[in-house]
Formats: sequence, C-alpha cells, structure tokens
Amino acid sequence: MDFYMINRPEVICEELDGETVVINLESGCYYSLDLSASYIWQALDNGMSTSDICEKICEDTGIKKETLESDVSGLLSYMLNEDLIKPCLESDLPGPIKVMNKYDLVYSYPVIEKHADIKEMLILDPIHEVEDVGWPVRKKDPEK
Repeated sequence: MDFYMINRPEVICEELDGETVVINLESGCYYSLDLSASYIWQALDNGMSTSDICEKICEDTGIKKETLESDVSGLLSYMLNEDLIKPCLESDLPGPIKVMNKYDLVYSYPVIEKHADIKEMLILDPIHEVEDVGWPVRKKDPEK
C-alpha cells in the first residue's frame, strides 16, 4: 500500500515549531515527532504517497532514496501498529493536497516518542462522552 491517512477522529495532532504532537484518543497515548517525522506526518496528511514523500525528501536533502525508503517504511510501520494511520486508496484521501508548511529540513532518522503518562486522564476525559455537538453537552444516558 502506498497511501495512508491519519486515523481520524481517534487521532488528533498539533504542530509546534516544526515538531508535532499526536494524540491517540482511543489508547490515551500521545507521541512527539521530531522534525523529520513531522515532515513525513504532514506529507501523509497532505495526501502524498510514500514514494512521493521519499522522492521529495531526496530532492530537498540529497539523502539516498534507499535510505529514505527504509526510514519511512519503519516509521509508517510503527504508526500503523499504534493505530495513528491507516492504509487507504488514493481515492479515499480527503480533498486536494494542501500547501505544506515550509521546513528547512536537515534530514535525520525520523524519531517518534511514545508517552503514556497522561493515559488515564485522556481516556477519562468527558469529551469522549459527548454527542456530535461537542462538549459540554453530555451524552444522554441510554437507560433514562
């Protein structure tokens, strides 16, 4: 599979100064992505295929394509195992490709760190127990 998409709505993310914080609301774990992993994450979110991502990084940095393919494949395997992304068809991707944030990418092996220190808090968060209208309107108790 050459295309992946963010596993929304279970996964949310925010970019902060080139690094990305990703939260899996189902597992309660959050992840910090370094600059290289953030670049790959954003490229996936913009509908780029894995081969296009590798070509773009190779073009921008001069890193060997074989190295990039191995690095990207390893990162994507980890993200799949953590249910952060899911395979998809190109036709499943949402809308046109957005403009990516500009990075002065000095490529290094992409690093993603998993944190579970607020897991219970995230899982107990009342926002998980609301209707589509959102918080603070609580879900109706089905027994009432």
